[in-house]
Amino acid sequence: MKKLLLFISCAVLTAFCLTGCLDSNEDVTINANGSGVFKNTIDMSGLFDMLQMVAMMDTSANSQIKDFSDKNIDSSFSLGALTDTSASLTAEEKALFKDATVHLVVNQNDKVFKTTMTYPFKKVEDVQKIMELQQNGKGFNPMGKMKGNPALAEMGDKGMPSTGEITSTTFKNGLIERKIDSAKLNDLKSDEGFSQMQNAEAMLKQITFNTTIHLPKVAKKASGSKLTLSDDKKTVRIKYTLLDMMKTPKALEFKIEY
Repeated sequence: MKKLLLFISCAVLTAFCLTGCLDSNEDVTINANGSGVFKNTIDMSGLFDMLQMVAMMDTSANSQIKDFSDKNIDSSFSLGALTDTSASLTAEEKALFKDATVHLVVNQNDKVFKTTMTYPFKKVEDVQKIMELQQNGKGFNPMGKMKGNPALAEMGDKGMPSTGEITSTTFKNGLIERKIDSAKLNDLKSDEGFSQMQNAEAMLKQITFNTTIHLPKVAKKASGSKLTLSDDKKTVRIKYTLLDMMKTPKALEFKIEY
């Protein structure tokens, strides 16, 4: 399990640094009683050839990418089993990951490379808590920090820029809202890496973020420049790129009332 975690994190960061071609897809299904499922799929299939090339060039003795570059993988494991031994998580936080799983698929013939994290939740407010734990490094997030859990410490404490670095998202019964956090945005702008990345527009356009929210009832209001609403007003989709996040962060804001 630990080797899989290291491989996923290393591959995501390698893909981002080399070409920037990467898709992150969030899918939230909310039931009438507030329970549901939150899924986050990271699709790196477009980088398959590049990652194989990197594996061939990597001469390190313990290369995780090389170990898996010539194998087909279809593996799932429990995040609950991993986080249950963490000293940095409270009992309430561990409960959020109890039934969570990670599914990794690597298929050489079809050139498929995907990682899906699945988090069942009992109440809609739990989605916000899970996202916050991912962002601060206490959850499994191959696109972000990994230092909060001792089992993941080897992965380092830096990841690629993510929405959570500059926003605050609210999930509660009847309301889902994302706002730009001015303090977080100012911190990011002061980072030297942020300034350097802003000049790499071609790469930033290739990193896409998609969020789909299946509501338990019709949306009363739904606003946001990157937001679209289905004809039945029960499915919300938000799509943007890393370039949007870097250049026009206010465009990431949205508000849904249902």
